[in-house]
Amino acid sequence: MKHIAMAADKNYALPMYISMISAMNCCNNKEDLQFILLISEDFPDFFVELINEAAFKNRIQPPRFLSMKDSFEDLPISIPHTSIPTYYRLLLPELCPDVDTCLYMDVDTLVCKDLTELLSYDMGEHYLAGVKAAAYYYPPKAAQHRAEKLGIAAFDQYVNAGILLLNLKKIREDGLQEIVLKMTEKGYGSQDQDILNIACYGKIAILPPKYNLMTKYPVMDIDDYERTDCLKICYTKEEWQEAVEDPVIIHYADNRKPWVFSDVQRADRWQHIFRNVFPKLMTKESFLDHWINFMYHNNDIQEKTGQKRNASLVGELEHRKQQLAESWERNARLSKDRDALEQRRKESVQEVTKLKEKLKEAVEDSARAKAELKSRSDELSKCRLHVGELNTLLQQTAAEKAKINNMLQQVYKDKSELNTRLQKAYAEKSELNSKLQKTYTEKSELNAKLQQTYAEKSEINAKLKQAYADKTKRGLRIKELEKELEEETVFSLLKKKMKK
Repeated sequence: MKHIAMAADKNYALPMYISMISAMNCCNNKEDLQFILLISEDFPDFFVELINEAAFKNRIQPPRFLSMKDSFEDLPISIPHTSIPTYYRLLLPELCPDVDTCLYMDVDTLVCKDLTELLSYDMGEHYLAGVKAAAYYYPPKAAQHRAEKLGIAAFDQYVNAGILLLNLKKIREDGLQEIVLKMTEKGYGSQDQDILNIACYGKIAILPPKYNLMTKYPVMDIDDYERTDCLKICYTKEEWQEAVEDPVIIHYADNRKPWVFSDVQRADRWQHIFRNVFPKLMTKESFLDHWINFMYHNNDIQEKTGQKRNASLVGELEHRKQQLAESWERNARLSKDRDALEQRRKESVQEVTKLKEKLKEAVEDSARAKAELKSRSDELSKCRLHVGELNTLLQQTAAEKAKINNMLQQVYKDKSELNTRLQKAYAEKSELNSKLQKTYTEKSELNAKLQQTYAEKSEINAKLKQAYADKTKRGLRIKELEKELEEETVFSLLKKKMKK
């Protein structure tokens, strides 16, 4: 199973919902996907309902909601457009002991393509994988200063923490979570992003920018690449072109968000999904109040970051809230009247349906009675015909029975003859068995004699072989004697000649 983790409080419930919808829309293997949602205690219940409904509709695994209660409440927030839930991801290894790897996404993201390839990335021995945070690499001297300040060997693998593949199994095995949690007390400028980059340094895998296209950089025109030094330091032109033309995940990683400003780069994609789900959101009575508070919260953020407060939008929302409240009141009255009329209509329909059913039953009963009467009349006619046929069959059966009796008598007679023949055959068989037994006995005697003959033959062959051997020896001896005789004769002749 593949897992995507996200974190939010009440102020970021809507962006979380939109980001999840975008991921569900793009997912090919939906039955293999589960969201792990780290939520604060003030997370709206109606958004929990909306998320569960969306998961059921898209046939993904039921989301896993983990209430974070008062986790990290005492930590300072140094980046105005972030909130405490940004730290929740640090607890994922402990909270999800059954999960080996997961994709963590900030809620200000939008999924544009299927995530199967990213979710199947081989983490190996790396703790995490992410896209380089380009702005931190320029100018190079500042990057080197950051490396020294953070206590890392070089500023060569510092990644943005908004999109992270986390090797939770490896983090648990190496006890890294305890180290990370102790580091939260040091108050780093980029908060949890600094902490993760320091703790995981040396075991960070770098992903191409298509998996985290950050709108804080110029992402509308590929030609801007040559004019942006930090992009040239971190990504090749081919990587950046692929990210701009075919992004997998868009990350609105800036204090200007698409739910507040329509001129944010790629805001149209976020707003398109928002418009599509808006009717569904409006079915929840609490949504409008939530939306007003959400916009107030974002306007407060704009003031903190030096942006102009969008007062006209808030005024318009207040006006619309009043109009919708009046509309809901009218709709409630009309709905009550409509329900009463609908109830009366249903009762009338039920009475008419009952009368129609009774009439239909009466017609069916009459038709059945007529059919049954006709059927019985036809059966009676058939019975009369059958009686005549049965009488004829009985007569034929009696004649056939007589023939069968005659045949049986002949069979009994033939059976007696066969029994006599069988007895004679059994007697002949017994006689043949006796002769056969005698033959077997004679055969055994012959085999014994033959065996004795073979033994005598073997003995004779052995004697012949010995005789041949003796004959050969005698022949050799004769030759030796003849040679000796010949030598003596020659010697005698020589001797005689010498005397002469």
